[in-house]
Amino acid sequence: MNKEDKESEMRALIALTALGDRQAFYKLYSMTNAYLNGVALAMVRNQDASNDILQDAFVQIWHNASSYQPERSKPLTWLTSIIRYRALDRIAKDKRYQQTFIQDEDAEPHCDNGPWRNLLKNENAKQLALCINGLSETQAASVKLAYLKGFSREEIATQLKTKVNTVKSWLHRAQENLRKCLMQY
Repeated sequence: MNKEDKESEMRALIALTALGDRQAFYKLYSMTNAYLNGVALAMVRNQDASNDILQDAFVQIWHNASSYQPERSKPLTWLTSIIRYRALDRIAKDKRYQQTFIQDEDAEPHCDNGPWRNLLKNENAKQLALCINGLSETQAASVKLAYLKGFSREEIATQLKTKVNTVKSWLHRAQENLRKCLMQY
C-alpha cells in the first residue's frame, strides 16, 4: 500500500470512528499504535508513561474524531499532535508532582514515627524500600500513598491529578515490578 492509499484509509477510519464505528477505531489503533507509542516514549523516556499516554490519547481520539479536519492536516500528523500534547501534559504533571509530592516525601524519612522510619527497621524492609525506589515515580508515589498512607485509589487519583483507572494500572504494574525485584533478593 502506498503512502497516499494509507493516508486515505486513515482519513476514512477517523471519519468512521467519529460515527462510533468500533471496528474502524480498532483498525486505526492497530495501524498507528506502535508509531504513536514510539513518539510518546521518545518524549517521556518511560515505557509505562508512554503506554498511559497512548491510552489517554486514543480515548481522546475516540471522543474527538469528529473534530478532525482533513484539509488542515494529514491523519498521522493529527494523531501525532494529540500524542505530543498528551506527552507534554504528562511531563508538566510529573514536574508538578516532583515539586510537591517529593518534597513531602523527602521530609518523611527524618520523622521519628514516619512510615519510612518503621519500614527501614529490618533487612527485608530495606530490600522492599530499595525496590520501591526503583519504580517509576508515578508507581512509587501510588504505592507509598496506598500502602504507607492508606489512601484509596480515588484519593490517589485526586492527589496525583490523574484518573482512577490510571492509578489502578500504576498499582498493578508496581506490584509486578516489586514482585520481580524482591525475587532477586
